Amino acid sequence: MDFFELFIKYTLSIFAIVDPFGATPIILSILKDFSEKEQEVIIKKAVFYGSFILIFFVFLGNVFIKIFGISIADFQIAGGIILLLISINIIFGQPLKERITPDEVPSVKRHENIALIPIATPILAGPGAMVTSMTIASSQKSFLNLFVVSLSIFTTFLVVYIILKSSKIIRKALGDIFLDVISRMMGIIIMALAVQLILTGIKSNFPFLSH
Repeated sequence: MDFFELFIKYTLSIFAIVDPFGATPIILSILKDFSEKEQEVIIKKAVFYGSFILIFFVFLGNVFIKIFGISIADFQIAGGIILLLISINIIFGQPLKERITPDEVPSVKRHENIALIPIATPILAGPGAMVTSMTIASSQKSFLNLFVVSLSIFTTFLVVYIILKSSKIIRKALGDIFLDVISRMMGIIIMALAVQLILTGIKSNFPFLSH
């Protein structure tokens, strides 16, 4: 394949696994207590962190796993636990940020935390996206091809940013009350996904449990 064909192939693969359209309702649920300006800052940071995480796994993922003895199943379990905690917060209406005034400096640190976990990872750059990036990278034999994979990741997250940036339109269209109802429903779905991730990881680590 030439450069353009590889770029299209990898971009579509990574975009599919990141699934920004599926992630948007979840991210809206998490950010619903933030102002529009705060959401803008958090989304920018989350997109940057998410792309950086996947780039890291493209170049160093396999080395990282070998050094620390971490398996893909371990990622699935860890990601599932994080999503489970998120779902509990959403279902029971617990805010993911403390009520603070705009003048308080700690809000900056809080924005960093929310942008990195849970939005950048595991929602956008979750175990599936990490594994996909590592799998694609491991099949490449030249630095040029690794560059193509990296470019595909940057392109994917540029589109992700555009989609998430327009999410405020969705919020205005639905209204806070309806969004809150959707948030609780999404919390149940996230919990189911979290359980599935954890069970998949456990079964991979303990194959005899599948029989």
